[in-house]
Amino acid sequence: MNVPAPKRQPRSRAVSKKEFDAARMDLARALASLGDAHAVSQSFDELFTPSELQLIVMRWLLMRKLRAGETQRAIAKELGLSLCKITRGSRILKSGGSVLARLLDADLPDADLPDAGEKKE
Repeated sequence: MNVPAPKRQPRSRAVSKKEFDAARMDLARALASLGDAHAVSQSFDELFTPSELQLIVMRWLLMRKLRAGETQRAIAKELGLSLCKITRGSRILKSGGSVLARLLDADLPDADLPDAGEKKE
C-alpha cells in the first residue's frame, strides 16, 4: 500500500507504506529526544507552515476540551470546527488504550493559550 502525497503538493511523490512508517517513527524519535517543550515548539515552527500548525493545534485544543467535558456542539461553535472532526476526537478518547487520553489525563500544566477568538498579546 502506498501513502499518497498530499494533493496540495503536486511535485511530491507517493512513498511506500514502509518508507512512510519509517520516516514517521524517525520524526517521532527525533521530537521525543528533544526533551524540552520549547525546543519541540520551535521545531514545529520550522517544520510546519502556519496553516499546517494551526490545524494541529486546533486538533489538540478540541481534544483538551473534549476531555474537560465540553459538549461537541459547544466545541464546534467555539473553535469553528466540523462535528465530524470533533466526533473523531471523541471516539479516539473513548477507545481503550488512547495515548492522547493518557497525555490529557496526565498532570500537565495548563496551556498558556488565549481563549478562542482572543488575540495573544
